[in-house]
Amino acid sequence: MELKYTGRKGYELCILIIEEYFGKNAVAVAKILMKMPCAIDLNELVQLVNLPPIEVRKLLRIFLRFDIVTFTIEEKSRIVYKIHSPAILKLLRYAEYVRVVLLLFGNVAEAVAFELLTSGKLSEVDCVNFTFQRLSKSIHLIYTTKSEVQQMFSNLVHCKIIKQCGVFNWSLVEDDSSVCLNQYRASNSESRMKKVIYWSVNFDFIENCLRQKLILDFITDRYDKTAAEVFCFMTHVNEIDPCRNKRSNLISHSEILKKYPGSSTVKAELPHYFDMFANDSVKLISVNTTVGSRTYTIEYASIFEHLCFTAITKLISQRIDPKAAQLFRLIHAENVVAQSELEHKALMSHNDVARYSYILTRDSFVEEIELPGADANSSCISFLTVDRKQAAKRALDETFRAIANCIHRRNAELTMQKELLHREEKCHTVCEMIRNDEKLDAKEKERQIAETKVSYITDAEKESLKNLNISVKKLYALQELLMHSLLLFETSLQYFHIDERNV
Repeated sequence: MELKYTGRKGYELCILIIEEYFGKNAVAVAKILMKMPCAIDLNELVQLVNLPPIEVRKLLRIFLRFDIVTFTIEEKSRIVYKIHSPAILKLLRYAEYVRVVLLLFGNVAEAVAFELLTSGKLSEVDCVNFTFQRLSKSIHLIYTTKSEVQQMFSNLVHCKIIKQCGVFNWSLVEDDSSVCLNQYRASNSESRMKKVIYWSVNFDFIENCLRQKLILDFITDRYDKTAAEVFCFMTHVNEIDPCRNKRSNLISHSEILKKYPGSSTVKAELPHYFDMFANDSVKLISVNTTVGSRTYTIEYASIFEHLCFTAITKLISQRIDPKAAQLFRLIHAENVVAQSELEHKALMSHNDVARYSYILTRDSFVEEIELPGADANSSCISFLTVDRKQAAKRALDETFRAIANCIHRRNAELTMQKELLHREEKCHTVCEMIRNDEKLDAKEKERQIAETKVSYITDAEKESLKNLNISVKKLYALQELLMHSLLLFETSLQYFHIDERNV
């Protein structure tokens, strides 16, 4: 289950990402598709976009490769296209997806994942060939054989990191251009065939790894590393998709004791950890006791609700004021509280209560409920409550805005130093040519490289480039933290959709 980003902030961020990755023409197509209430065919799209039909087909092909656009075949073989906005936001997580694969499976697996991510979809043959070509140029992995790459591809399929996309007919979009983010492909690649079995990175599986990391980081901070390891093992005993299920299946106590791979000391303490998790105020697990057996259920919804509430409180504290966050915590804890009682319960001044309750209500973090008085002459009584779904949606919008600001600021800083960056790149190119010149000895190469660097970039400009690099890295790091918050809010909202579906 995936959320559809139809709000203004989500729309603006998606358009910004499309422009950064695919250019202005792609933005024109994406805007039309995002604004349309239903799927449209190629002719309708060409009429609405001021672009040549061949360019529209090319962009659709790119979007289809990255699942940004989906299509269905209607009656009389009419093909209609629809935007799939969650796939746009996944582009910002690609670096983290690659890092997860690297940590789990190593450098060769990282290279395989990189090829699939930058190409969207690839056949097995193309993926292995392109990965092998890339590794052949790497100093550290130059001796990796093609059979090793092939074996790693099979391992990643077995471990669900890579999934099969099925047979796809590229003639449906009537264009045979090569498409990828890193823009290199052999002209005779298998992907040019009309019907091929394609493979892609299994985003759901990797995002579940990221969700699990959020949970384990929380348990480590709340207890210790050993507690996190015990909880991690419980999730592995009963693998289930936490974004589609509010809780795990039953986990047998005896099965955990039997399979736990840790030390005998920790194994003896397992019942203590289970009781600790069950008695936690967050309700990490539920205990089910029957005659002769004991089972546990991991309460994913409860955990993510707590993480979501904590993140929203932090957001309010940073964006509005710590006093507003204090008021939000109180209203959330009380569930429903009369506005007249807030001043006494929050231990805040009347002006602060009035101001921050107004801001929280205005920004949709808190909902105001008015009930009529006891009789006709009595005034209405105002109550405040936290609509958890609405608060999570509001936090999601704020996260969209913050990510967009990161991208805008990063692009602005790079644009300001565009000429200097171009000179730096040209300097690197010239220096590389000198290094590869076999007619020069080592001493002469060193002298010419030193002269080249001085002639292209001054010391003051070197300092500017250093500061720019630091600033850009900080913005990327902030964007990554915001993407963690985004995943958290998305997961919490998915639980609300599960509740609505089950009503």
